[in-house]
Amino acid sequence: MASTPLQKRNTFERGIMAIHGKVIRPILWRKLYRTTHKLIRTQDISESDAQKQLQKFAYLYVPHGKKIKNMGKLILYNMMDAVIENQDDFVLWHFDRATPAQRYGFAYRTLKKMHRKISAELPHVRPYLTTIKFDQEYNTRPGKKNTYGYYNASQKLIAITPHGVNVESVYELIDTMAHEYIHLLQAAYSSSIPTPILRFIHTHSAATQNIEYHWRPKEKEARAGARMITRAFQRKFDEYCVNDYLAKKSAEKD
Repeated sequence: MASTPLQKRNTFERGIMAIHGKVIRPILWRKLYRTTHKLIRTQDISESDAQKQLQKFAYLYVPHGKKIKNMGKLILYNMMDAVIENQDDFVLWHFDRATPAQRYGFAYRTLKKMHRKISAELPHVRPYLTTIKFDQEYNTRPGKKNTYGYYNASQKLIAITPHGVNVESVYELIDTMAHEYIHLLQAAYSSSIPTPILRFIHTHSAATQNIEYHWRPKEKEARAGARMITRAFQRKFDEYCVNDYLAKKSAEKD
């Protein structure tokens, strides 16, 4: 029997994926490995050379693997615990009726308790967040119109903007919260990006700023991690709230 166009396309796509897995991916991985070690060995170089090496790393770097999964779980489960313990789960179900102030209050309480819980597990992270605020003027600044939130490492703060709370779904707000908290972990060197690379990025901040925003390694990790956390939150929260959280607390008492 003759193959249909769809079957032929699927066969072609499988072939392309097989070639990618056996040939292209190992080549890219070896290039990333060599670039990573070159960055580790040559911390003290000019900003122009730093930019070239960081651009190469940025294009090759794909956030994946055990480290980013563990980081995602750290944020996910402490965030879900914070929502439950703050008795804020009602915001999840009635987000469309919540005011901007109520939405920000949800973000503030969740981030505050989540950070306290994570700091208990990772004490060195605690000093990297001292302030959580609603930056009502931020979206009026040039080039900041579509910003949902930001983390300021020097001021140790996470801010949520009006654009960040005026969203259609609570999961968009959760994505923003997770994204900015990943930036906090990067500042605390608790990221899935290798610590020497984070040090290189911090040392050569001017070179990093010259890389296209969406290609910067820290942004790539924050986007990928936040997306993973948000999807898992949406999928797991109901069951976790009813079963797993109570079982965990019962086990802690024992």
